[in-house]
Amino acid sequence: MRIRLPLAILAAGLGVAAPSAQAADIVRSFSTPSRNIGCTFSRFDGVWRARCDVFSHTWRAPARPASCDFDWGSAMRMGRTTRPRFLCVSDAAGGSSILAYGRTRRIGPFTCRSLQSGLRCTNAAGHGWKLSKQTRRFF
Repeated sequence: MRIRLPLAILAAGLGVAAPSAQAADIVRSFSTPSRNIGCTFSRFDGVWRARCDVFSHTWRAPARPASCDFDWGSAMRMGRTTRPRFLCVSDAAGGSSILAYGRTRRIGPFTCRSLQSGLRCTNAAGHGWKLSKQTRRFF
């Protein structure tokens, strides 16, 4: 008689992890043609996040929180359905891939459109931002 064990039970008995039902981790980045805005999108352990940094801007950021010892006011983040918020960061987002003006990129639950007037990104709940050197608007 032949016995078939489910893969998870067999893997546990051998001390190895069973294959995850979650998709592989993802990190994707791009910059706008001016290279003034850089964005990174990631999914780790099933949790999606979008982050964009505006390297040079004329708009005023909210007051730096007392808990922030790093850069403040140029980096923002949102999740799959959460509203955007500012980040206290010691690094920068973006990459060598360029999202040309007039183009749209969809990464997971996020959609970003690059225009000469700025970058507009939204998440699955319709929250997002419009970013440029002159403008920072969360919605």
